[in-house]
Amino acid sequence: MIGLTAAARRLVAATSPVLCIDTCSLLDLIRDPTRSKFERRHADAALHLVARAETRPATLMIVLTEQVINELDTNLDNVTADGKSAIERINLSLELFKAYGLLSSLPSPAVDPAAFVDAAKSIIQRFRRVAIITKGSAASQRRAWGRVSGPRAPARKGKESAKDCVIIENYLQLILEARAQGLTEKALLLTSNTADYADAPSHRLHRDLEPDFDSAGLEFASDFVRARYSI
Repeated sequence: MIGLTAAARRLVAATSPVLCIDTCSLLDLIRDPTRSKFERRHADAALHLVARAETRPATLMIVLTEQVINELDTNLDNVTADGKSAIERINLSLELFKAYGLLSSLPSPAVDPAAFVDAAKSIIQRFRRVAIITKGSAASQRRAWGRVSGPRAPARKGKESAKDCVIIENYLQLILEARAQGLTEKALLLTSNTADYADAPSHRLHRDLEPDFDSAGLEFASDFVRARYSI
């Protein structure tokens, strides 16, 4: 884990596009696999992006803030349990199909929850392993509280938004610092938290965030597919 100034130097030296990732998008990789918002194309896009970051030299730089890592460690077990429960429901449905003669044979379980979890955790670990992990800063913390008191997106009245605001302020400060040091490549924030970051019901960046993103030259994507084709 390194400070924002050191991280900015690494981004400038790499001369590759920069992908900043929010916690929710990493957790999407291991959530309930039956939900409609995350399909094969999203998984393919995630694997494409992490593979770009793993090449030498890398054609994509991935950044995670300290707050994202903390949230990932805090929430991973609960999200994993939900994913396992969904797979168990899939297996029950497949057993019903078998009873009706729609499937001739089926291993038991048809889909191994543990195998799914291991595969998903392995992908998340690839993102963590290849990422530049940055410490927060006192300045970002102050600006985050300013968003909360506003409230300005991603903060919302009546919602505990401090952590979201810390994450976005850390990313904004990092990209601004990198731009000041000479970064010219594209930079993008990936977050599937459209409730707080987007103008509903679209996937466009929330108007509160537009001036800050424009100042930093930071773009926005709400899922891995959009990120893949934007960066």
